[in-house]
Amino acid sequence: MLYNQIQFTIRRLLRSPFISAINLSGLALGIACAYLGITYARQELSYDRAFADSDRIYRVGVDFMNMGGFAVGPEYLPEFLQTHSEVIEASTRISVRGNINLVEKAKSVSALLVGCDTAFFQVFNFPVVKGPHSKILEKPDQVVVSEDFAMRWFGSTEVLGRDIEIPIGEEKKTYSISALVNNKAFQTHLVGDIWVPIQPFLTGENSWYSAAFYTYFKLKSAKDFEIFAGELESIRKNEIYANYIKSSGVGYEKWTQRSDAYQFIVHPLADVHLKSTLNFEMSPGGNLQKTKGFLLIGLLVLLVAIANYINLSTARSYTRVKEIGVKKSLGVRKPELIRQFIGESILESLFVVVLAGVFMNVILKLFDLWTGSSLLLATTFDFSHLILFLAFTTAVAILASLYPAFYLSAIKPTALLNNVSQQKGKINFRNSLVIVQFAVTTGLIFGSLVIFGQLKYVDNKDLGFNKDGLMVVRNLQELENSAETFRQELAGNPLVVNSSFANSLPGSTNLYQSSFKTPEMENSVPLRVLPVDADFIETMGMTLLEGSNFTHRTEPDSTVAIINETAMKTLGLKDPIGAEIANGKRVIGVVSDFHIESLKEGIQPVVMEHATTGNTLTLRLAANSGADAVNVLVDQADHLWQELRPGSALQYSFIDETFARFAEQERIESKGILALTVMALLIACLGLFGLTTFSVKRREKEIGIRKILGSTITGIIRLLSRDYLILIFLALIISLPVSWYLMRNWLDNFAYRIDLHWWIFGLAGLASIFIAITTIGVQGIKAAMANPSKVLRNE
Repeated sequence: MLYNQIQFTIRRLLRSPFISAINLSGLALGIACAYLGITYARQELSYDRAFADSDRIYRVGVDFMNMGGFAVGPEYLPEFLQTHSEVIEASTRISVRGNINLVEKAKSVSALLVGCDTAFFQVFNFPVVKGPHSKILEKPDQVVVSEDFAMRWFGSTEVLGRDIEIPIGEEKKTYSISALVNNKAFQTHLVGDIWVPIQPFLTGENSWYSAAFYTYFKLKSAKDFEIFAGELESIRKNEIYANYIKSSGVGYEKWTQRSDAYQFIVHPLADVHLKSTLNFEMSPGGNLQKTKGFLLIGLLVLLVAIANYINLSTARSYTRVKEIGVKKSLGVRKPELIRQFIGESILESLFVVVLAGVFMNVILKLFDLWTGSSLLLATTFDFSHLILFLAFTTAVAILASLYPAFYLSAIKPTALLNNVSQQKGKINFRNSLVIVQFAVTTGLIFGSLVIFGQLKYVDNKDLGFNKDGLMVVRNLQELENSAETFRQELAGNPLVVNSSFANSLPGSTNLYQSSFKTPEMENSVPLRVLPVDADFIETMGMTLLEGSNFTHRTEPDSTVAIINETAMKTLGLKDPIGAEIANGKRVIGVVSDFHIESLKEGIQPVVMEHATTGNTLTLRLAANSGADAVNVLVDQADHLWQELRPGSALQYSFIDETFARFAEQERIESKGILALTVMALLIACLGLFGLTTFSVKRREKEIGIRKILGSTITGIIRLLSRDYLILIFLALIISLPVSWYLMRNWLDNFAYRIDLHWWIFGLAGLASIFIAITTIGVQGIKAAMANPSKVLRNE
């Protein structure tokens, strides 16, 4: 019986191989897109959830003195809570030290060094590949390394007990490898290649007004969070307020409502990746709204595919009218027909499962080639995902087949055997599916046009300084007293036009905030602070609007400041030169506004303070510098760095690339949306092509008679496309307000954005209409050019 069913289903599909291919491949393509959206969402939502007891782990950051929220917290906090808390099971501090460069003969390997407390591997149970599963890092000379680093440095994972020299401060210290862990086993925001005991990086400072360490707490029970939050509030009131604020006469309640009040910022571990946007995040985070958006678009493409499948399946019913009619006339009951059609659908779903798997792999590979970035991580796919994929694909394929099965079984034999048209309601249902298809695809076209328009606008936006030709050395603090020597040596290269020290730079999210006020102001306001030297403005290509620049001197001048236009407006200064903005600090100059962050953020008010050194060195390169000359400069800088700081890695970048990376994620995601838009269009066009094919087949005699009576090719195309164009116009009317609302919300993420002009939607609508007419026209021309005598001779 099963063999006969399989044989019959294959025969039926091969009767119309082109239409069968359209139908099955369209549904498979939709399922593949939807599953990719679901998998991407699962990947983003799974960050840090694989750790044991992740629901009991919290990260605590701080915000104080209007400096902005920090992902890091005080060194003293874990120690204090361990002795004063009733609900903490374990705590750990993390100090990310940056990349170190390990050199041995001709081999050089870069690795990310992390300092952590002994309890780190108790709080975060990374899979231990080799070594003990407990009491890791208990001795001060022990070190834990990742599998990846072990293979890169030692060429083997048999590394337990081996020694490794690691630069700590100005010295190199020998450590013994006590454990090997797999830090790639699951998605996490935590970073590191080498973990050493944190003691060398501790200062012993007991101040609450410091923020240098990522602090994590594992509670005894998930129900203890309210108690934990109360303990943090108790610290704020009884330690911070009582010791630092109370003597000023400000009441506790009034102080907590001030913008510069001390706050603990607590994030559940699972929320850090998607919901935390604090300064000094350990690693780049995700975006919950975008994750939901990708999932929604994938499901919309699936909706288009299902609508297409149902439409084609029901439209094909006329090819089986006599078969169904004869069976019903011979007494075959409706339930038996339903079982037959569902059996056929299940067999078809097997083909769909295979096609969906193939399409998903092809889409991923093409997307990776197109964007240069992986949409999904390698760890995303495992056996559980394979089972989920098979279950999801099979379920969708079968559910999509149910309506056609019930539709076919409900047809009356008398109507079928006499070629009577089906009920109008059924045709209306199919028409509504066409409307859904083109409403979705038009909305996706509109969204793609808006996204690419916004990205083009961002690329061309004036940043307030010349970002081209700026090379930045970002870890200059490691050179300490040798920084000036390093600068002077590089300044001798003819490619270097100018150079400047600064503590941070535009393109960095690490500018701290401080409070400023003029004598006329009642309350202080938070402004970003950027310590720079006297060459900064010229090196960056900024415009000094009024006043003067800093002067060259050997010691920093804390009495002067230069502000940007937004800071001038924030402080309410009409005549800024000479104005006092803090105790003993006066404005000597005003520069034009400039961006320090992504264009998603507006212009920030910035106060530039005078400095003579900094954490970064910026080099202005000569215009039109060739790649070869730049590479020579980089090699010179790297060689000089190794002379001055052996064992440490030179960290450099180019500011134009930094700002390009701000938009890179949007660019990758926009290409993903464009790819899904193309998929939806392809599915919709295939469906429309199939429907037109059936329409032509059912009306071929009518078309033949019209040709004999003098109808033109244009007339035939108009006849076939008229009904569909009405449906597409209805789809445009439905799609306009919905897509307009969604894209306006997306643009709200940007401080600077394009306007939603009416012509953008008009262009999206014209694209849909053009694609539909072209699709219908191909079949119309074929039908119009057919010889009517061949069609009519059977009558």
